[in-house]
Amino acid sequence: MTKPPTFPARLETARLVLRRYAQEDAAQLLQMVEEERSRLQEILVDPVLNLQSMADAAGLLVFLAKEWQDGRQFIISLWDRGGALAGECYVSGVVNGEMEVGIFLRQRHERSGLAEEALNACIKAVHARWPSARLNYRCDTDNARSCALALRCGFQRQSTTAGGRRRRDGSMADVVLYRLAPPAA
Repeated sequence: MTKPPTFPARLETARLVLRRYAQEDAAQLLQMVEEERSRLQEILVDPVLNLQSMADAAGLLVFLAKEWQDGRQFIISLWDRGGALAGECYVSGVVNGEMEVGIFLRQRHERSGLAEEALNACIKAVHARWPSARLNYRCDTDNARSCALALRCGFQRQSTTAGGRRRRDGSMADVVLYRLAPPAA
């Protein structure tokens, strides 16, 4: 039996601590979802979007711990140096040398450079663990800030899929795929 992939449980940058969620984070996770629900409704899966109670948040954290342990996906919480939950990154799809990364920042932390700082830390950690991994980053074409973030972090635009994602209102969003090649050997 092969061991599942692993990811560092904790990373630090100049302004952030990136770490695996812990059970005691349930209250801050629930608060973030409640405060950002209108912004999150387009990007989160229903079990997260539908968090309503501490029990829901605690259950989600148990699920995320199992996903991490099994190497299926790594949801990395982002904490500012004041101890506030600033958002989260994810690393998933560890298949055939390709992985996907993404990020969400709370609105009050946007336009501060934290997204680039956090995403670059995740990229560095991925390439330290999987030096030949190609990274994918997807976002809606009309999300100009997310598209610009991908380019600032070294991703190259690969393709656009017209109608690649159904929005909750039933309309279709075009999705752009960015790819980051492994660092040169």
